[in-house]
Amino acid sequence: MKRLLNPTNKKDIKMFRECLDGILVSPPSTYTQEGLQKTFDWYMEKFVPGSHFYVGAEIIKNKIIRFHLGYPLSMTWGRDRTALTLPIWVVGFIYNSPGSSIDPRRHDVGYLVTDKFAELEMYTMYSILPFPAKIKDVAKYS
Repeated sequence: MKRLLNPTNKKDIKMFRECLDGILVSPPSTYTQEGLQKTFDWYMEKFVPGSHFYVGAEIIKNKIIRFHLGYPLSMTWGRDRTALTLPIWVVGFIYNSPGSSIDPRRHDVGYLVTDKFAELEMYTMYSILPFPAKIKDVAKYS
């Protein structure tokens, strides 16, 4: 089943936390354990009723096998969770479970999130990507 997770549904909150915890067991090599832990804690803090923090997920047997999440850019600045300061949103994280046969370029669960922001007339998005750990000179890399 593909749908948006509901922050008022305790089962959805539990499934989302379990999925994030599962990622922490074997984090992608482009992230640090500590960095992901802080990020995932922030996600759980923001995934509350009334916020514009959306998680589109594919769920099989009460487990999230992949998800896309998005939130307003203003949320990253600590603005009120309902304030939409700029009409820009952020694709914060995209996950496919290990061993998944689903093409990672397939974004059908991402469209669930995109559609929510389109309803809010937010048509511009940024995508968060991990910065290569071996780069020491950021200015030169840019």
